[in-house]
Amino acid sequence: MKAVKQKATAIMMSGLLMCSCSPAKPKDEAAPAPAGKTLVMEVDSGLGADVLSESGAFAKRVEKLSGGALKIDVKEAKTDTGRLSQGGCDLAFLSSAQAARADDVFAMLSLPFLYDDASHMSLALNSAEMAGILTRKLAPGDLTPMAAIYNGSRYIVTDKGLLRIPSDFKKLILAADVGQTGNVNVFQMFGTVIAASSAQPVVSAFNSKQEVKDQSGKLIGRVDAAELTLEQVSELLADPQGLFLIRTSHAIAPIWLLANAQTAARLSDYEQAVLKEATAGLIAEMEEDWREKERDLIQQFKAEGITIVDAERPEFAAAVYDSSDSAKIPAYFDRQIYRIIQLFVD
Repeated sequence: MKAVKQKATAIMMSGLLMCSCSPAKPKDEAAPAPAGKTLVMEVDSGLGADVLSESGAFAKRVEKLSGGALKIDVKEAKTDTGRLSQGGCDLAFLSSAQAARADDVFAMLSLPFLYDDASHMSLALNSAEMAGILTRKLAPGDLTPMAAIYNGSRYIVTDKGLLRIPSDFKKLILAADVGQTGNVNVFQMFGTVIAASSAQPVVSAFNSKQEVKDQSGKLIGRVDAAELTLEQVSELLADPQGLFLIRTSHAIAPIWLLANAQTAARLSDYEQAVLKEATAGLIAEMEEDWREKERDLIQQFKAEGITIVDAERPEFAAAVYDSSDSAKIPAYFDRQIYRIIQLFVD
């Protein structure tokens, strides 16, 4: 199976969203009289104002689609999978790290170099195949998967020219986010030297042009490249004409919408269909917002003179996950899931 990349909405209508649903779309003539059932949806406070705002729009969509028969009460909270599974709320928006506390599969799905881009991630993780896997893994914890949503990525910026394949990173001095341990370990597999200091932000390390230290405290030279968000690229002081922005897609970690399984089971077919359609709209809107933001910034950087480079992502993935040095691959890496994800590459 080789999927054709389409908008996430089309996939969501047949894939992950509340996979036990049977109706494809609520019909006005079949809608029950409004009963005012309310589900509590918690949004982890660490996900930011944008996610909270989109969750409010989702709640309005649910109420409109159901004619008031189903409502969502959105609350910002320090939530987690334990609270959701115990019925403290009915739905929850969580980071990949939080979802991984329920099952390591979510850590697996956030590993570096798994996806070509946001569309590939959405198609793979919101597919019927992944729905079955996640539903089985979450069942013991009374959780049900609803959606995986793109939440941005980081890029590599360098003044050392084109970096397209793993060997291009050998001996490169990279200022990276050491909080993302998996990413740091992967670049070290390519022979990259990591410049890491909690006292000096990544942007500052690249801008300063001073010698930096590695994680052991040894002086290693001037930073050649930096791992940055697109917003951080705007903070660079170097002449844009000499900079290269490498789209590696190495740091795509989705956020997850999960449901309490018992709550989901108590919903009628109609209510499940309402949630299904509303969640498809939520995904489409959130991912379109990201696409527009990233597209606008990339166009801005091109106009300034920064060279945009697309790395050969499959080569990086093969170097990591098809490597004989399996000791560096996390124990929770699942080769079957990895292969399923790669089937969705266009």
